[in-house]
This record gives sequence, C-alpha cells and structure tokens, in this order.
Amino acid sequence: MLRTGCAASPPWRPCAGPGCSSTTAPRTACASARATCLQGTSGWPAHTTPTPGTKRTTGWVGYCLHLTETCDTRAPRLITDVATTSAAEGDDSQALTGIHTRLTERELLPAQQLVDSGYVTAGTLVAARQEHGIDLVGPARPIVRGEGHERFGHNDFQIDDERRLAVCPAGQTSISWATTRSSRRTRIPLVQIRFDAATCRDCPLRSRCTTAGHGKWGRAMSLREPAQRAALQQRRREQDADAWRARYRPRAGIESTVCQIVHRTRTRSRRSRYRNATATHLSHCLAATATATNLIRIDAWQQGHRPERTRTTHLCRLLTHTSK
Repeated sequence: MLRTGCAASPPWRPCAGPGCSSTTAPRTACASARATCLQGTSGWPAHTTPTPGTKRTTGWVGYCLHLTETCDTRAPRLITDVATTSAAEGDDSQALTGIHTRLTERELLPAQQLVDSGYVTAGTLVAARQEHGIDLVGPARPIVRGEGHERFGHNDFQIDDERRLAVCPAGQTSISWATTRSSRRTRIPLVQIRFDAATCRDCPLRSRCTTAGHGKWGRAMSLREPAQRAALQQRRREQDADAWRARYRPRAGIESTVCQIVHRTRTRSRRSRYRNATATHLSHCLAATATATNLIRIDAWQQGHRPERTRTTHLCRLLTHTSK
C-alpha cells in the first residue's frame, strides 16, 4: 500500500479543498505503501487475466492495493488516492506515475511524498522532481555487490560522461561506451560500459571486480543517466543522517492505516470478492477501503478523538521502569 503523509511546507498554491475559506494553502508531503489483495471467487470475465505475485516468501494471485493519505497533525488523515494494480507488476515504483497524475488532476499534489524503498529508484527520484515538483522521500535500496562484501561496485569507478569513459579502481580505461535500454517491460535508458577482456584477465584486482575470463569483454556495467545516478547517490548518502530519519519518520503512520482497513473491513481489502480488476478497484475505493476509512476518521475527528501515538507494550513499559 502507498501512504501519503502531509506536513505544511512551501511553496504555496491555491487551496482546492472542500469548505476551505482561505485563498492559499501549503503543498503537503505524502508517503506511499502497498498491500496484497487476493483474487475473488466469482467467474473470470473474458477480458481479465489472473496474474500471480510474490513478495519475499509470500505468494498470491490477484492484485496490489496502493494507498495515498495525508498526515497533517492539524486535520484528519484522509486517503486521497487508491490504485489497484496487477500482482504480476512486482515493481511498486511503476504505480507512482498514475498516482501523481491523479493527484495533479485533483489539485492534491504534495510537495513531499514519503514512500518505502520499493518506490525509490533513480528514475522516480528525478521524474517526481522534474515532472511534478515532488520531493520523493524514501530510503534507496542497498548496493548489491555480488559474492562477498569486498567486490567493487559502480561507485568505485570514475565515470566521465562528457568524454564517455570510465576508469576502474586499477586505473584502466573502458574501451566501449554504448546507449541501450533495460528489459522490454521497463525500457529504461541505460549506458553500457565495457572493459577489455585481456586487461581484466591480467589485473591483480580481478578477483574483486569481475569473473569474466574469456571472450571479447571483461568487466561490464550498466548505468543510469547522469542526473539519475547523482540523485540516487545523494539519497544513499543522506539517508543515514539523523535529520533525514526524523523527516522520514511520519511515514510509519501508514502501517496503522493498513491495520485499520484490514480490521474494519473484515479482511475484504486482503481478499477481493471479485476477479475483475475494475470491480476490485471499485470496492477498494468505496465500502471496502478508502471511503469507509475516511468517513470513520472524519467522524472521530469531529468527536474530538485524535490519532494516538504507537502503543507501548506492557513488556516495554516494564523494562523501561526496571531500567530506571
């Protein structure tokens, strides 16, 4: 599921909210998260193709539910967007384009969007900023270096985009620089860099760099465009700072939204009554998820009930009291 949390931040824009008497209001921040939704038991429509999905060790056939909600402490936290996608898509970041488009049409586009690592890629960091002016706040996935922790990653190479060259940790220069694209499904523009096989074969650092031992090419790398690489590297540097973690902390509230939806709707958000994607999405928008949750929260806010902090278990309270 996707959670959108809101906090006042510049710049200012006209307020489009119902019942708002002011002429300006700050753009807010939002966060996103995903939940699985199993297929229903009704007959298959002719235009629907069931697709399986996996997340870690969990597998299901059906859909993924993405929610976006506000997180302003001065107002009830309301769900502002619902997206139902195929479970086979797998990559959560692909849902961001549709979410941003719908929020733009409703004039609810935030200045910041708090998301988990599944939505953070080099492409989404740049696209959110350039196309919608959104600061996508979420942790980047760690660098995968293959076998062992001492192997050289992309950050260990010196990349010169103007000269179209790359220099490895041993000081050798690449011999091939070509533009390409990723898989047929994503079609992401990439730069493919290759080093000479003979040079890599005789290199004393070969065991930490590549296993290529024959053929025309040695070490090969596929990199994003410069702006995307810079955005991803900056995120990996700043996400370890305490200030960034404090800024990201409000996203944790989406977990309570997931819990509330599952318990209030008696798991209908987890198991759809329908196998049709359109009908499943409609149920997510209406009684099963978004509308019902918003009505419950608005009523609670008008009754004076405010969201509580995370509950502290009896064991934690006992341990805290004992340590004192």
